Amino acid sequence: MTDMKEEILKVAAEKMQNVGIRSLSIDDICRLLGISKKTFYVYFETKEALVEEMLRRQEQMMTAKVMESADGKTIAQLVSGWIQTAPFLKEHLQTPPLLYDLKKYYPQQFERHQQNLRTWVCRFLERLFAQGIEEGFFRADLDVPTASLFISNVHHNMVEATIEHPERIEEVQRVNRQAMEIIMRGVLTQEGMNQLRIMN
Repeated sequence: MTDMKEEILKVAAEKMQNVGIRSLSIDDICRLLGISKKTFYVYFETKEALVEEMLRRQEQMMTAKVMESADGKTIAQLVSGWIQTAPFLKEHLQTPPLLYDLKKYYPQQFERHQQNLRTWVCRFLERLFAQGIEEGFFRADLDVPTASLFISNVHHNMVEATIEHPERIEEVQRVNRQAMEIIMRGVLTQEGMNQLRIMN
């Protein structure tokens, strides 16, 4: 990976987060970096290729942040954090113009991006549930794959709502917290509920 490729990705990501994808042209990127379009095409064949690489990086960054924030925490702390801050939803809220344009003008890339994140969230939750069941935090009869998929889909719907209605972000966050609290009451043991009550 060359320094120039990294610079192109950095500048494009920063600008697209604020103005979206469609409003930022290859010419704009080249002008910001002081490079020619020929140089740009050395690293990316098309604008779509640039967007694909940006999304791949974003997925890696978001999953790494969630894993880092989970490191060393108890199950109760992780569940409380998921209810209160919804880490993936929080990350998505930082880039609404980019995601809006992505969904509208690059629907295949958008769906692939969202599916990748849904899959990762499911795997993360499956590990969380498995550990929590061993510790008596979650119900032993819990259908782990179904519960994980359900929560992942709830999160996905919340992300969709923030993209379509960015002016209602606070309402979406409040609904997400309430939804997660209701879900957790259905999967927690009494001991799990007691631990979570202490956290909150």
